[in-house]
Amino acid sequence: MKAFITGGTGFLGSNLISLLLKKGYSVKALVRAKNKASEININNNVTLIEGNLLRIDEFESELKDCDVIFHTAEWFKENNYPNK
Repeated sequence: MKAFITGGTGFLGSNLISLLLKKGYSVKALVRAKNKASEININNNVTLIEGNLLRIDEFESELKDCDVIFHTAEWFKENNYPNK
């Protein structure tokens, strides 16, 4: 089976990638920057798709052969929270 994961460099997404690879899945991961993926050592068996969820049309062709999509992306910025 082939899985597509949004948020591939995040905590949830990167752990899900590891689990799916162990289960024998072929994985495509949406990442904002490929260099970030190399920083967290995403497995070489993962096809990295550089893109942004605000522009799905730029990577929609990558979804066509996938059996399942896991949406684990989120927008997080530390300075969005008030200081305590």
